[in-house]
Amino acid sequence: MRKILVCLLHFIISNTLFSQQCDSIYTDKMKGIGEINKIINHSQIEQNHFKSLSQLLNEQAGFVINGAYQTAGSFINIYSEGALGAKTLILIDGLPVWDPSSISDDYFDLNFISLNEIEEIIIYKTAQSPTFGSGAICGAINIITKKAKSCAPFNLKMSQGIGNLNTLTSSIQFWGAKSKFNYQFSYSTAKSTGFSYANDSIGNQGFDNDGFTNKIFNSRIEYNPSNKLSFYGTCLYSHYKASTDIEAFIDTKDYNYTNSFLNTAIGGRYNIKNMQITADFKISRAVRDYQYAPLNTEHWGGLTQFAKLELSSKLSRQISVLVGFDYRNSQLTNNAFDTVNGASALSFPNAFQYSIYSGINYLTSDSTFSINLKGRMNVNSLSTTNNTFSVSSNFELTKHVNLFSSISTGYLAPSLFESKDINLGNPNLVSENSTSYAIGFELNTRHLENRICFLYNVVNNIIDYNFNASAYANCDKLKATLVEYDFRSELSNSFLLYGNYTFQIGKEQTISRQNFTDTITYDYLVRRPKNNLNLNLNYHYNNHFSITLNGKYVSNYYDVGLGSNDFLMKGFGLLNLNINAKIYRGLTADLGIQNLLNTTFYDTRGFNSIPRIVNIGLSAAF
Repeated sequence: MRKILVCLLHFIISNTLFSQQCDSIYTDKMKGIGEINKIINHSQIEQNHFKSLSQLLNEQAGFVINGAYQTAGSFINIYSEGALGAKTLILIDGLPVWDPSSISDDYFDLNFISLNEIEEIIIYKTAQSPTFGSGAICGAINIITKKAKSCAPFNLKMSQGIGNLNTLTSSIQFWGAKSKFNYQFSYSTAKSTGFSYANDSIGNQGFDNDGFTNKIFNSRIEYNPSNKLSFYGTCLYSHYKASTDIEAFIDTKDYNYTNSFLNTAIGGRYNIKNMQITADFKISRAVRDYQYAPLNTEHWGGLTQFAKLELSSKLSRQISVLVGFDYRNSQLTNNAFDTVNGASALSFPNAFQYSIYSGINYLTSDSTFSINLKGRMNVNSLSTTNNTFSVSSNFELTKHVNLFSSISTGYLAPSLFESKDINLGNPNLVSENSTSYAIGFELNTRHLENRICFLYNVVNNIIDYNFNASAYANCDKLKATLVEYDFRSELSNSFLLYGNYTFQIGKEQTISRQNFTDTITYDYLVRRPKNNLNLNLNYHYNNHFSITLNGKYVSNYYDVGLGSNDFLMKGFGLLNLNINAKIYRGLTADLGIQNLLNTTFYDTRGFNSIPRIVNIGLSAAF
């Protein structure tokens, strides 16, 4: 039974995943001006206070986050730049996080972190493996956590929120600086009775609600003994419990899961003249406990270690270089019990990777042209050696017009489960690989910013479950073409209009979802609509009052049909409203309404999406 469930789960996933002392010591990797990235700043995060991280990412160009609109704690999949799910690497403060306890090694559960812990988000477009290594096959998302913002010895902020669906949220954060130290600690909780994960297509079957509770602790301590030397330590712990349903249109009783994630890191930075040396070490542990019935349980545990040593230097005003080394180790454990087969356990060997990478950036003396070259060699114990590269350039044609282009390659190493599972694993798997091409331009004036980017991604050797061989295999290919447009317009001193539009088409070669035998090519992308539009209109007054109306539209798209033709899903439009008002000094009130018009829609066939959700909250800062 467990083998059947795992096979079904993977088939669904693979087709639906388809220095001043108060300054942070975190610095991003050296990147060329031509690199294509997007920053979601702290102000935008605050304007979306009551949304989840996955919902906010779902409003960015080039992204479809499947599960973002389902009941809290649902399975989340990131589709980036037209690619299948689990092809985008997640980083926390510049360090990669991955989860061996999931089927794909690149998967990270976005439910483990909320917007309450985040200062800003950096989205990197195209393949980013030369910069970040395995997993960044079609991009990367760098989540920058909150850090000390003030040189005062002690600062405090408390928040409390309530909403329909019996939603209750609370958080406390305190931070400060003393002598050569600064610190930040936060703790947040959330709970909701939610709504039924599965859709009651008949309407009177009495499906139960699938609730969610979580708690998150985040901390950071920095020590700066001199202007040249800095050290830090961080700890993020997240724990949540959720109820769910196994199948579309079917209510499942007593199906719960409890997931936890612990991420700790230490590191330092040393600056001397035009050189910087950075060292980081991180340990993470993810635990997933599933309860299929009162007596049927399953446990998955993943432990990862990451170490990095990096040197960057500015050789001259025009030339900068970077060299580095990183090491990754993954461990996986599993045990289960059911009333038919009794107790069982699976054993997996450790897996490791190590990489050597380098980069050089050239900038002309007048700063109008730059070119950035990067390369990485990666040795993987589960697969062959990978070599990746990237070339990106930027040309300032005029004061207002900027041209950029890039070509890059990426890779994703096989996971422990895909390679070493005794029933389904294939020790002969090779790494998935990709090539990304991008070209575009920016047109910026005093009150208007525009950026349009044309992207073409090719992904080969995609690992999928092969029903013919009853094991995992490198049996899928994908080609995707995208046009992404971002804009930001200051309509007046008080009104701001910003948003994005994505057009994407593509083809996937994979095992037939109809007969599970033939290899066929689908001329569309599952769960990735051709047209995706996000618009935001913001009104603000003297930093004391802000109201943002957010609109989203997606066109018709296909969902997976297992054993039948894929299903054509109806597109939908959504409106959301966020209001923020400073009542008195440090006292702030927030109102958030998602699905303002209470539209009935589905982003996954057979499973419900959010009704109208209203949240109000108060926060006080001291």
